[in-house]
Amino acid sequence: MLAQIVPHVSAIFSCYYSSQHCKYFFDRECYENETSAYNASACETLLGGYFLNGRCYYNVPANCSDGYYQQCTCYPHRSSTYTSDTCSNIDGFYASGYCYFVEFTCRRYATNGQCYRFVSTVTSVNACALPDGILLHFQAAWL
Repeated sequence: MLAQIVPHVSAIFSCYYSSQHCKYFFDRECYENETSAYNASACETLLGGYFLNGRCYYNVPANCSDGYYQQCTCYPHRSSTYTSDTCSNIDGFYASGYCYFVEFTCRRYATNGQCYRFVSTVTSVNACALPDGILLHFQAAWL
């Protein structure tokens, strides 16, 4: 009887992170802190963390104590009044109803506390009926 040879394959994975010591590793991320003081929503929105089994795992760099840590970035400001489009237009990060941003710098059209990418001239109030359209000033012109 011939012996059957079964090949053995092993996989080696590399983990890259900036800290010398990784205390908690979930979902391909390294977290240095953990707490049970936050629920899942607060863990994500306030700390930018990962919530698992009643615990929030998170990183907060020393220079972000007065800001909001999201997606490996410290944002000094957070607002629930900006739309996701406005947040994108001011180079912010939008998550769970909040816009995290460095400063409100609208390089396009800033009106009504939002930042719009486009503006057009219309001839009637109804012409600005797009879902995200807003009529700011309507002036009738007699030709």
